[in-house]
Amino acid sequence: MGKFKDALLAIIQALVGQFDNNVATAINVLRIDFNSDPIFSVVYTTCGTIAGVIVPVATSICGLCFLIEFIKISLKMDMLKLETFFACLIKFAIAKASLDIAPTFLLAIYEQGMGIIGNGALSGGSSTFSAIVSANIQTILGGASWYEALAFCATMSIMFVAVMIIGLMIVVMAYGRTFELLLYFAVAPLPAAFLCLENSQITKKFFLNFASVVLQGVLMLIVLGIFNSFVGAILDPTTFTGTTWQQMTAMMGQMLIATITLATVLMKTGSLSKAVLGQA
Repeated sequence: MGKFKDALLAIIQALVGQFDNNVATAINVLRIDFNSDPIFSVVYTTCGTIAGVIVPVATSICGLCFLIEFIKISLKMDMLKLETFFACLIKFAIAKASLDIAPTFLLAIYEQGMGIIGNGALSGGSSTFSAIVSANIQTILGGASWYEALAFCATMSIMFVAVMIIGLMIVVMAYGRTFELLLYFAVAPLPAAFLCLENSQITKKFFLNFASVVLQGVLMLIVLGIFNSFVGAILDPTTFTGTTWQQMTAMMGQMLIATITLATVLMKTGSLSKAVLGQA
């Protein structure tokens, strides 16, 4: 293909390859093991320490809720029965046990969600975006002159940068979702303290919201897996016709469509996961 065009292709591969690296990073972050990861295990331990500090405060809130509930029931009854007192006491004991094990329970929910992905069959492995784009560019540049190839790279450089930025956005979304999970771990005892209140939705909503964040990670992994098939279809070189320049422009347009679609769908996974669990 010529040394000049080979050099241009290498530059393009490096730029687009960064997108694949970002997607791979996002997948690893979404599937993180909080117990074994060298970085996040430390953060998870810190969150556990924070939760331990919050437990005494949560216990006091739990005791206050027990007192409020007991007084409320007593005012409704002409004569206080012993079984009423024991019923309130059992609810208090359940709430106290719940706030003690809340972080562990959340971790079990998270591991169950990650178990859906299993060995990565649903997540589709690593991204092959750069390989598909590079192969198409190599095919198109094969029939282009050196000045057409140079003009193509100069004109489309903004699109390559846009693809890189979208890749960074995906990594930021993955890290943001993971840190959101860690915040849930840190404050877990507090909402569990309200469990003994009659008709209280605080604890229920907290655990459902956490489950929706876990489900969001599962949906993001599935979307990233589907993206591989989507790219293979939308960047089919047989659909690019016309002059070399027209083929190059069409390919870059399709590339932007694919990556922008990916970023948009990933951003929608949060609202979708909440809708699935009735939290929208």
